[in-house]
Parts: sequence; structure tokens; C-alpha cells
Amino acid sequence: MKTVKYIAVITILCAIINCKDAGRENEINKIVFSTGGCFGPCPSQIIVMDSSLTIKYQGVKYIDKLGFYKGSISNDVWDTLNIILEDINYKQLDTAYFQSADDQFSEIFIYHGNEVKHIQGQEMSLPPGLTGTYKWMLQSSERVEWTAMEDSLKFSDEIDRLLYEPKLRSLPIIEGLKFTEPPIEK
Repeated sequence: MKTVKYIAVITILCAIINCKDAGRENEINKIVFSTGGCFGPCPSQIIVMDSSLTIKYQGVKYIDKLGFYKGSISNDVWDTLNIILEDINYKQLDTAYFQSADDQFSEIFIYHGNEVKHIQGQEMSLPPGLTGTYKWMLQSSERVEWTAMEDSLKFSDEIDRLLYEPKLRSLPIIEGLKFTEPPIEK
């Protein structure tokens, strides 16, 4: 396992050095990453990084940094993130990973060209390369000088729903041999 980590670090460092020399053309232009929605105190947060080297953050619940923030990332950070995602073949990954049931929900939107790769799932179900990417993004965001924002970040209804205490629907009620949907709580 250590060998894999060393190879990954060497690959990333070589890629960074090459990026400085050659000037890298990245296909990805924006990445939205969110966590939240579990049966306990899982951190609910959103990180947005884009090719303009802007990073935005929203801490929602169970996290030290609550509220809306904005900052800047370096070209090296953006290039490295692109390289990491390319190395795990993000375009070839499935869109859903839900083998486990009680761990934190994670979601990522990768905007490339005119397309969006949307991947979601429980953290323990995600491929190791993708969970490593999430952790790398979180570590990178810890080094950002943040400025508090008054704005809120706008996301899809699905992400907004998952960030705030999702209402869990009960299982269908069995009546004889036919299933009926229970009434949804309001």
C-alpha cells in the first residue's frame, strides 16, 4: 500500500513540474463537491473550484467553518486537481455508488467542455481514487485565505436537499400483496 502512495505522490509532483514548464491545457473548467446527509453528525459542506482559480465554500452543519466564503487557489492546485481526476479516469466512473447505507453522502459535479460528470454515493462505497480526490480537495481548501461572503452558493435542488437534514421516507406499507406509498410528512 505504501508503494502505491509513493507512486501517486511522485506522479503528482512530476505532473506539477511539467505543468510549470509546458503550460497545461485543462479540459475541466469547474468542480463542485459536497458532503452531507448521514445518520449522525456528518459535516455538510460544499466546495467549488473553477478554472478562474476561484474557490468558494459553504459550511452548513457539523463543521467548524460555517457560512459562505470565497478565496483563490494557485494554478498548481488547479492543474494538480485536473491531473488527479484525469488519472482516475473520471469520465469512465459510474454515476452512483450506494453499496453501504449508513455513511456520509458525497456528490461531485465535474464540468468539462460542454458536459457535466455527476457522481454521487456513500463515502465508503466510492472508488478509492475518488475518495482520495475529495480528501485532497479538503486539504487544499485548508490552505486558502478565506473572505466571508454575504451571498449564498446556489446548487441543484438535490444538493440543497441533502445538505439540510434530509427527511427519510418510511418503507412502503404492505397491504396484502400490494405495496402502497406512505403519506409524505410535511
